[in-house]
Amino acid sequence: MVLAESRKLVERGRYVENLRRLVAAVAVDPANRELRKALLEGAVLTKDWGAAVAQLAVIRPFQTGEEPSMFYAAVALEETGAGSEARALIEKALPTLKRTPFIDFYAKKILGYAPRK
Repeated sequence: MVLAESRKLVERGRYVENLRRLVAAVAVDPANRELRKALLEGAVLTKDWGAAVAQLAVIRPFQTGEEPSMFYAAVALEETGAGSEARALIEKALPTLKRTPFIDFYAKKILGYAPRK
């Protein structure tokens, strides 16, 4: 239920409300990996880099199929000065992601060039 509500809030651009709800949900169920991945995304969308990076200790290593979370992790790592880790993650994630201006912006920022679609 929380994850479905989270997705709706993100789609509506209500990022701060989404983050608040996810923080509360993770406080109740701190071992829930899916909540942690949603919190990673929510933290990146609100530029709460500390909260985003804090999720990595719980959700790494990433598995196949978790490329969106790899992307959000790469963004958080780049924004906190861990560019080499960010580069490795975004290189794995990019081939499977639907490209958006947001993804392309960070791909260029992290990789130093605009990757082909």
